Amino acid sequence: MRKHINSAFTSNLLRKRYNGPSQIAGPNTIYFLQGDITGMIKIAYCRNLQASIKTAKMYCSEDLTLIGKTSGTINECNKLHSQFSHLRAHDDWFHSDIELIEFAKSFERWK
Repeated sequence: MRKHINSAFTSNLLRKRYNGPSQIAGPNTIYFLQGDITGMIKIAYCRNLQASIKTAKMYCSEDLTLIGKTSGTINECNKLHSQFSHLRAHDDWFHSDIELIEFAKSFERWK
């Protein structure tokens, strides 16, 4: 009985966080967005790429361009944050650098 309750509780939490089951089902994606004015690059993980891009654009004062994406886990995304920590500006935003841009663009942009 307890296992069933925990499972239902977890399921409800996921639905609230991801706004319904359709957003939970997407592939795990690591993506790279670049600001058109500042050149800053966001390295982030998501389960619903379109919703994540839409949210990022709502909170950003400049246009954003998807420069790369790949399948991956949150742990892999955290490793990328560590790999490029010398470029970190704040949170999951990084200063533009040729090394980071080439890395992001090395992934197939559209699958």
